[in-house]
Amino acid sequence: MAILQISRIQVRRGLQQDLPQLASAELGWSLDERRLFIGNGTIAEGAPTEGLTEILTEYSDFLSFGFTYKFKGAASGYTSQTGPSILSPVTRALQTILDETVTVTDFGAKGDGATDDTAAINRAIQQIYVSTLSTTRSIRRLIKFPAGNYLVTGTILIPPYCTLIGDGKNNTRITSTTSTVFTTADSLYQSGIGSIGTNSATLPTSISIGNMGVSVTGGTNSVAIIDSASDVLFKSVYFSSASGATRAVTITNSYATAQNITFENCTFNGAATGLGATGSSVNVKVKDSIFTNNSTAGIAVGSYLSGLVSENNYFDTTVATAITGLTGNNYSFGDTYTSGDNAGVYSGSAKIGTGRSVSLTTGSTTITSLATGSGSISYQINDSSNNYRYGTLKYNKTATVLSFDDEYTEPSTALSANLWAHANGTVVCTTTGSYTLKYNTTQFV
Repeated sequence: MAILQISRIQVRRGLQQDLPQLASAELGWSLDERRLFIGNGTIAEGAPTEGLTEILTEYSDFLSFGFTYKFKGAASGYTSQTGPSILSPVTRALQTILDETVTVTDFGAKGDGATDDTAAINRAIQQIYVSTLSTTRSIRRLIKFPAGNYLVTGTILIPPYCTLIGDGKNNTRITSTTSTVFTTADSLYQSGIGSIGTNSATLPTSISIGNMGVSVTGGTNSVAIIDSASDVLFKSVYFSSASGATRAVTITNSYATAQNITFENCTFNGAATGLGATGSSVNVKVKDSIFTNNSTAGIAVGSYLSGLVSENNYFDTTVATAITGLTGNNYSFGDTYTSGDNAGVYSGSAKIGTGRSVSLTTGSTTITSLATGSGSISYQINDSSNNYRYGTLKYNKTATVLSFDDEYTEPSTALSANLWAHANGTVVCTTTGSYTLKYNTTQFV
């Protein structure tokens, strides 16, 4: 059938601010916001409430319509009671729920390894940790870095109370070609000498960064600089620095002493030193971490670190020296050194080695090499018949001289085994048969 006529439906129209009460079933179009409304009618006509009902279009703000969420806990087999009664559950707007999770991609970061994400990441941090509202806890959010490679060309400023989390230290990576990736900043986003801590700003504190990798592929800059900060935690972070850098991670004090800095399950790769300080730092703890490709030292205590605790860390064969300058109130417990003798405990300048057992056969077997300083080796040598000799070899070694005194007790059946030291500090055990040597070292370094 042919269409003979098309009727024109005319609706009321105008600006959103001038929208009137519409009659029952009357349409109204908001020109400026492109929103469409229909009048409810009156209660006398049967409407449940008077007013307007919005008709959804492509321009409608769907989340503002009160899409709500009620926790049900269906996995438990019943509906949980969230409110004062089962008939009055707690209801929250969907927008509120979504805003509780913040990701850098919400602010424009791509993580594709090609886009410069510096501005987007800094924008995300500065919007969530707004300097003028830094004391308002409710605005602070954990910022998520989804798996990806985030290329940056400048430094990311880490203010007080900031928490950043990735999808794993080998899944989320922030990479710079030359710039330091992270540096702590005060509540006004001021950093560095002469700036941080000025203008009554709050110093960086209560910072947590985890489950990500941060890398600088060239140049001489540290991957991260922890400046004048307190209560800082790095957990499961992979720090990778170019070989030309002095330190992969630097702790310093442009304004105040850095304190209570913890690294847990981290990796320090590259740079002359994995972790070091250029300013006063107290109570620094490194545990369950790995050091690789450090041409000078894994950890350099120097004259700045005080109260260092190094616990159960692994320093592989590419690390020249595990820890340098370990004196005073600095300690090492259960660390593994693949270069040199394993130490059970470093307590200040005293080194107490782990107990070790060596099976010996005829000939000379090198046991350990003595570092410059003084100390002792407590030992026991026994044969298969449980005849044994035990004693303590005390020594003092300088650059040119080694002196030692072997105080021992010999069993009634003499053993053809002897522990002694060469002038160069190499300790050997010479035997004419099969023996077992058990020993540990105590050394002042």
